[in-house]
Amino acid sequence: DQLNQTEIMISEELGHLKNIVNRFGEFSKLPNIQLVEQNLATFTEHSIKVLAATYEGVNLRLGNELNGADLNIKFDATLMRQVFANIIKNGVEANPHRLIEFSFQLSRVANGIEIGISNDGVPIPVELENRIFDPYISGKSGKDNMGLGLAIVKKIIFEHGGEISYSNRNGRPHFSIFLGRQII
Repeated sequence: DQLNQTEIMISEELGHLKNIVNRFGEFSKLPNIQLVEQNLATFTEHSIKVLAATYEGVNLRLGNELNGADLNIKFDATLMRQVFANIIKNGVEANPHRLIEFSFQLSRVANGIEIGISNDGVPIPVELENRIFDPYISGKSGKDNMGLGLAIVKKIIFEHGGEISYSNRNGRPHFSIFLGRQII
């Protein structure tokens, strides 16, 4: 029955390799960006509700409620939801077996809008801070972890004409996303 076991192992490994190829493909070619004018506050509030139902072990909240009229901007809703999902997934995976609280803050800044996303989990190791948006860099182990989540986030934000940065704020991981060029 060693032949059966070998077939099962080969089948599992082929499935794993297919997954790797698909993930590399996802990174190399994101869908074409579809910019549509929307209210970022309304979108973020809705996305938080959807993502809270998607991920176990998270508490998501939107900070300061801003006047929605002030936050109209052109962005791709599907890709922006992917940004939020990847950042949340990264935080959840870095903090297994505990409830993680994420806070989203939206604010007007000179020439644009800033989205701040912080959580109360473990900060990214100092030695990785400058490289976390590079492909194939990760502080987590596991065969399914390709280190592409935050690289995809950076690529999406760049496609929107924006910028993203990471900082450790009082022991809390914090991502700052600036969107500016697409503002109406």
